[in-house]
Amino acid sequence: MYQLPPFHLSVAIGLIISDVGLEFSKYKGKIASCRLRLEMAYKSVSFLLATFLILSPFCSALPVLNKRIRSGSLNTSVAFYTRSLPCFLELSELFFFNGSSVKEISPLLFYYFDPIVLAYWVMCDGSVHTSGFLFCTDSFSKASIQILVCILINKFDLACSIHVKRKAKCHYRIYIPARSMERLRTIVRPHMHPSFYYKLGL
Repeated sequence: MYQLPPFHLSVAIGLIISDVGLEFSKYKGKIASCRLRLEMAYKSVSFLLATFLILSPFCSALPVLNKRIRSGSLNTSVAFYTRSLPCFLELSELFFFNGSSVKEISPLLFYYFDPIVLAYWVMCDGSVHTSGFLFCTDSFSKASIQILVCILINKFDLACSIHVKRKAKCHYRIYIPARSMERLRTIVRPHMHPSFYYKLGL
């Protein structure tokens, strides 16, 4: 329970690279443990429940339904939390380092990246774009995105480039062109939930 098996570790890393939240708890003023929080729109409930089943050994409660009023309309989402455990705190050190509270990408992630990590990143933080694929990496610094690009090129032999978001010049996204889409599909499709095949143009 205090160590993540390889498969669960890959799933967790893929989720953290995307939009999964990391919540820290303190003991005597120091960070003692960490938990993962996954929340998605209700339309993605089948994927969220499948992911919950994978991580359920590290959870103490079932997923919950959340309803909020935003801009005058009702938004429904589903969320679950893992328990706060040292294994997640250790994992967080790959994303929060040098005392920073901002999520970044450590070069050490190169050694953890596998097709499962890439598949969960694709499902949670990307979309088909024209004839290629776009990772929505707006929250990362350019340095972190350059590390991710190096991983995609050197570990998966995927062509990719960095695009600047027009309306916010400090936001960068990773684009995989059409010529690498078939390779991307071959790598990640066996590990993807069918509800997200559309992100590969399928």
